[in-house]
Amino acid sequence: VRLPKIPLPSYSGDLCGWPVFRDQFNIQIIREELPKIVKFYYLLGCLQGDARQSIQNIVVSEATFDLAWSTLIDKYDKPRQLATLIVDKVFSIPAQSQESLEGLREFLVVFSDQIAMLKSLNIPDLGEFLLFALSARCLPISTRKGFEAVNNNEFPCVSDMVKYVKDRVSLLEAVSFSGGPSRQVTSSDKSKTVLSRQNDKKSK
Repeated sequence: VRLPKIPLPSYSGDLCGWPVFRDQFNIQIIREELPKIVKFYYLLGCLQGDARQSIQNIVVSEATFDLAWSTLIDKYDKPRQLATLIVDKVFSIPAQSQESLEGLREFLVVFSDQIAMLKSLNIPDLGEFLLFALSARCLPISTRKGFEAVNNNEFPCVSDMVKYVKDRVSLLEAVSFSGGPSRQVTSSDKSKTVLSRQNDKKSK
C-alpha cells in the first residue's frame, strides 16, 4: 500500500513549535539517505522568518548542512525556556466566570495541549519545577537575573530559589548594617537649600 506523502513542516522561530518541527524534520529528512546538500535545500524550504535568518549567512553546500542544523538546535532547542513559557501560558489562562460549552472546549484545548507538551520535556521533578516557576513570578526581574547567573540546574527546584533568596537577604542585611555614619547636614547645605527655594519662587 502506497501511503500519501506527508508534507514537510514549516518553522518560523516560535520556541513552542520547535519540538514538533525538530522531530518531524528528523524523521522525514535527516534520517533519510540523502546527500546533505539536498537536506540543506529541504531545510531552507521549511524555514521562515527569524529561523531562516539564523542560517542565512551559511553557504549552502554538502559540508555545511550539519553546521546549519546545529545552529538551529543551539538557538531553539532550549527545554528550560520552553517549559517556562508553557507554565506562564498556563498560569495566564483567564478564569471563566460562567460555564459555557465554548469556554470549556477552549479550556481543554489550551490546558490539555500545554500540559502534554510540558510532560514531553521529561522534567525530572515536574511538581518542584512548577513551584519554582510560581515563586519566580513573585520576584523582581533583578532577583531572577541574579538567580540565573549562579544557577547550574537545567530545571531548578523551588528550594534552589528559596536558598538563593535567603542568601540575598543575608547579604543585603550585612550591607545595610555595615554602612558608615550618615552624613550630617552642614550650614552650607542649608544655605544652598534656601537659595534654591528662593530661585524657585522667582521663576514662578
